[in-house]
Amino acid sequence: MKSLCLCAAAVSLLTLTSSAATINVPGDQPTIQAGINAASDGDTVLVAPGTYTGDGNRDLDFLGKTVSLVGSSGPYVTILDLGGSEAEPHLAIYLHGTEGNSVLIDGLTFTHGYATAPYYDNGMLWFNGVAPTVRNCRVIGNHGTGIYAMGGNSAADTLFIVACVIDSNTSRGVYCAGPCLAVDSCVVSNSGLHGVDVHWYSDGAVTRTLFTGNAGSGVFYMPMMSATRFLVENCTFVGNGTGMTSTWDWAKAGFSTALADDTITISRNIFAGNQGRGLSCSSPFGHVVTCNDLHQNAGGNFSFSAEAIDTTGNIELDPKFCNASSGNYGLSDSSPCSPESSPCSQLIGAFSEGCACCRVMGDFYHDGGLSVTDLTGFVNYLFKGGNPPLCLTEMDLNYDGRISVVDVVRVVDLLFRGGIGLSCP
Repeated sequence: MKSLCLCAAAVSLLTLTSSAATINVPGDQPTIQAGINAASDGDTVLVAPGTYTGDGNRDLDFLGKTVSLVGSSGPYVTILDLGGSEAEPHLAIYLHGTEGNSVLIDGLTFTHGYATAPYYDNGMLWFNGVAPTVRNCRVIGNHGTGIYAMGGNSAADTLFIVACVIDSNTSRGVYCAGPCLAVDSCVVSNSGLHGVDVHWYSDGAVTRTLFTGNAGSGVFYMPMMSATRFLVENCTFVGNGTGMTSTWDWAKAGFSTALADDTITISRNIFAGNQGRGLSCSSPFGHVVTCNDLHQNAGGNFSFSAEAIDTTGNIELDPKFCNASSGNYGLSDSSPCSPESSPCSQLIGAFSEGCACCRVMGDFYHDGGLSVTDLTGFVNYLFKGGNPPLCLTEMDLNYDGRISVVDVVRVVDLLFRGGIGLSCP
């Protein structure tokens, strides 16, 4: 039996050694690839805010080096526009397998890539035999899969995807076939196929993540050769084709391995308003399905033909989101998914209770402070179809009950013109 890679939910993700040197782009090197070329193992390539295009800023090759690639001010202001097309396909990063698993990719946006399809449409971030950490990134609006990983099958080969937005990619959000997978505190949305698609020998944990608007399943889990341990916990699935599918490739799995004693655990999740089933389990492997809320899924809440170890404590009640129409899937005080009301006395779903969200007016990212990053996110939301603010009340700076360009001007006043701070209503 393989060891479980339940790293995202319960243990530290990685301890990264401090870098030997920092190479600034464009300060020290003109392009991101030039920065990587100049780096040695353990170095950090630090990318300043801006939109990076053209050769040297796409199809990046780490050249076998263990390097950290970091956006200095975060993904909303540090953008790699890959400029791909059918005639001229381009990816973001390709790691070949010799870079080592301590590679870090942090604080960047990857968009407008175009993948050809030798392997399930490739990925904008393509990891072959290596499992880095991808943290605080946005992989959005690409033709193909957002993040694609294959090769490796031990606990040391764990692909960590943490606090990322993976949205509007035409194939899968994440495809994993081989390495262990740990997805935590992400938003995976509007994929042309599945949100997270896990195949072959991949152990994994998917925790505290929102899946919404994916055309296939939010999570699609299909071991081919044998069962592995897999955990989906404290996630919210809304408006997908199917919330989650747990199945197996019976044509490729031998009966000698099909009844392995590894367990698939699906616990404390919300499956609500999906177009097909909320949860579908049809493999012969052991399943623990407990303390989930399955509500008003158009194809039925729960389809189960798997081996049941425990299916107790599930409910079929309105989760009472704060404001689902605006993308606020926090829980109202009367939600049956709150720790005070749930059958397991623990939180169900990805977000905690409490709809009175306002703390700092103008705080688009709801992180307790006001910065240029909040202004950039606000402009993207209003004028470029970006993600909505986490707390709408914080962005209504003239208290008129709607969000408009007037509120953007107020944020500019606060940041650059000495405007007086406003109080939450």
